[in-house]
Amino acid sequence: MKKIFFAAALLALAFTGCKKDDDDNSVTPTPTPTPNRYNVALTVDGSSVTYTDGKNTFEQAAGSSKQTRPLPEFSTASYYSNIFSDNTVGGVSIYKGEMSFQGAYPDDADFVAYFAPGNYLYSTPTTDGIEILHVDATGQVWSSIKGTQSGAVFNITSTQQFSIFGDTYVDVKGTFSCKLYNETGTQSKTVTNGSFYLSYGNF
Repeated sequence: MKKIFFAAALLALAFTGCKKDDDDNSVTPTPTPTPNRYNVALTVDGSSVTYTDGKNTFEQAAGSSKQTRPLPEFSTASYYSNIFSDNTVGGVSIYKGEMSFQGAYPDDADFVAYFAPGNYLYSTPTTDGIEILHVDATGQVWSSIKGTQSGAVFNITSTQQFSIFGDTYVDVKGTFSCKLYNETGTQSKTVTNGSFYLSYGNF
């Protein structure tokens, strides 16, 4: 499941990597999230960057990856939410995996509870959890799953349920710090002062 997520992010990069860089990109001196707009703000090796839905052509999108099995076996699902642009290189995706359920979809109550406020562990090569993926302004992909996360923190601070056309979503706010690694795991960057406001959907 984690390999699928990383490959999907690389596919998203393929659509952004060939675009022209914009001088007015999302890199700012300090993270300044826009209230009531989905955003991710983080400081990477001392340089701050903010990605905001609806700003500089960046857009937020939610998705999921499921492995369904016939009853009485358990199925699994992982969820991600990202902010990327078709015109500007860069972006962030935050993945949360994986939950078990029976049937075609998790119950709405179980889905909402899956994002309950609290601290969560990061994914490792053998266990699912949180994965943060960052595409920097040069188009290079950095991921938290490619190395160790000693002392790293991922905390969900609030969750708000809502519905769109019968589908259940949650608005999730939180904070994080971690190490990000290149694809081979040979280089790393330190992320501090991370914050996010994103939506996830049960679909």
